[in-house]
Amino acid sequence: MPEKKEKFSNILIRYQLFFCLLAAALAVAVVTVATYRQYKSAYMNILAEIRDQQTKLMEEWFNERVEEIAQLSQSVAVKENNFEQVKNLFAECLSHTSTCFEDLAFADRKGNVLVAGALEQPEVNIADREYYNLALEGESNVSEILISKLNGKFTLVVSSPVVSEEGEISGLVIGTVNIEKLEQMLSFWNIGQTGSLYLLDRNGIMITDPYTTLWPVAHGTVDKTGKYRFQLDSGAIRELKLGESGYGDYDSFQGNRVLGAYRQMDNFAWSIAVEVDKAEVVQPFRQKLLLSLLVIAGIFALMLYPLLKFYSRKLMLPFEQTTAQIAQYAENAEQEGVVYQKAEGSPGYQYQEIAVLNRALQKLSEKMNELNNMMRVQALYDPLTGLANRRHFFARGQEIIELVRRKGSYCSLIYFDIDGFKKINDRYGNNIGDQVLIYIAEVLGRIARISDVAGRLGGEEFAVILPETDEKGAMQFASRFKKYVEEIPVEAEYQSFYITISIGVATVKPDGKERESSTKMMEELINQSEKAMLKAKEKGGNRVELFSV
Repeated sequence: MPEKKEKFSNILIRYQLFFCLLAAALAVAVVTVATYRQYKSAYMNILAEIRDQQTKLMEEWFNERVEEIAQLSQSVAVKENNFEQVKNLFAECLSHTSTCFEDLAFADRKGNVLVAGALEQPEVNIADREYYNLALEGESNVSEILISKLNGKFTLVVSSPVVSEEGEISGLVIGTVNIEKLEQMLSFWNIGQTGSLYLLDRNGIMITDPYTTLWPVAHGTVDKTGKYRFQLDSGAIRELKLGESGYGDYDSFQGNRVLGAYRQMDNFAWSIAVEVDKAEVVQPFRQKLLLSLLVIAGIFALMLYPLLKFYSRKLMLPFEQTTAQIAQYAENAEQEGVVYQKAEGSPGYQYQEIAVLNRALQKLSEKMNELNNMMRVQALYDPLTGLANRRHFFARGQEIIELVRRKGSYCSLIYFDIDGFKKINDRYGNNIGDQVLIYIAEVLGRIARISDVAGRLGGEEFAVILPETDEKGAMQFASRFKKYVEEIPVEAEYQSFYITISIGVATVKPDGKERESSTKMMEELINQSEKAMLKAKEKGGNRVELFSV
């Protein structure tokens, strides 16, 4: 009876401990979710405040530009079509350091530009522009992003009709806005490392700082109408096209998860969007959460330590008994057949449980062997390309040199580097750069012999050791490999482009009588072929060079 009470007590304590830990985990989860929502809501309010302030600032800025152009359109020189005075007036306005316009122009009712800056009759017609039609209806306008017919640059146009003394519209005055001025205004706010604040027209076309970045240039273009064909497509843009304003958690036009706030201007067909990568926002919260969890874990450890210390003594006794029983089981299993099914309380009852434990240990051993094999592969081969890493390549090279030494044959090594690899990473990103390295490894797998050994020595540098291959054979292999690479484009993540490589070749014929070690010969082969590769680089790349003294 006392033994049963003690057993029941142990089970009860274990269940109590389990439910206490479960309750603590649930409490931490609830507090974490509530805290995160509060933290996220506060950050959203900050983004919304930046959005509202920037929207107000941009509306005031647009109103000022419209007022400037309206004043020019009502000047006496413009109404009287005095081109010389109009040129002087425009030149004076553009000479001010505070001006936000790159160019000013005056067009007649037919859309013919009569004066553009200091030029008279520049032979430009703007009748196909929307702002021209609005001017004929008596409306001032701030256009969407266009390619200026005056200077060929991306711009937005501020226009205002010219009304004669008789009340008729005789033409219009336009001003092309300096985009850099807008970029400076939007760069005022510091929104973290990944934050962006950009201006959008009614079509969701981005016209401020992000439009000069590599991503949209690689994915968009410009058509003959002068409009950006690259239109953003994200949760914010779709809401803005429907006339909605707000903030939320959505995917940006680049596919990143962001926290953003967006709003349309009240008096212009433009919108403001401010976004920050969600990962950057959540990182400080995660750090605080981790610290809190560590504190909670420390408190639990201090509270449970006396209890764990007490149970550690009791736990040792069953382990010692199990060890003795396993030894007895193994001895009996060797000497005679073990009966697994025994009545509870009989001397052999424990053998059934020990047999189960034995099978579990065997499975564990098999898993350990699999992990050891996996670790061995990771220690010898490059995880990205699957080629031999520098250490394994060097070891295999020593073995091959010893083999060709005994046969009295040649051994060659080609060393190559991808031309302009850094530019590929800068232009397309590291993910596509990795795909280029994988592509090189795949090409080597297609053209290399079974006896050849290819390795990635670091970065974009690779090498292939060719056993029983003289200079002529190595040069033929290198030329065939170079031609294959330069003629077949790399296809990765909807991108297609060509690459070239620079190859250096070195050959050695080990003499069995020589005392030079295979290690030293391998080092010389690598150094010689690398020098030849650098020589190919100096000559412009995309070529094969043979090492010569």
